[in-house]
Amino acid sequence: MTESHEGICGVHQSGVKMRWLVRRHGYYWPTILKNCIEYANGCIKCQIYGPVQRVPTEALHPVTKPWQFRGWAVDIIGKIYPAASN
Repeated sequence: MTESHEGICGVHQSGVKMRWLVRRHGYYWPTILKNCIEYANGCIKCQIYGPVQRVPTEALHPVTKPWQFRGWAVDIIGKIYPAASN
């Protein structure tokens, strides 16, 4: 597990991804997922340098519109310039 998490092929993946890597290399045991998640959660470098989740402090307030898709726009081709008249 150490090699797949921190070694030459590892980039400090999460427990589920690490389980996939370990099984890909031909290893299996019944508690592989639990062990990989515990190992990833116990990695000090992952705890220090891991991404910080920025969750809002309150629930989101969805905006409802009176008509569906009213106000949506997609600009596929960009601004259209009118042709110069001669």
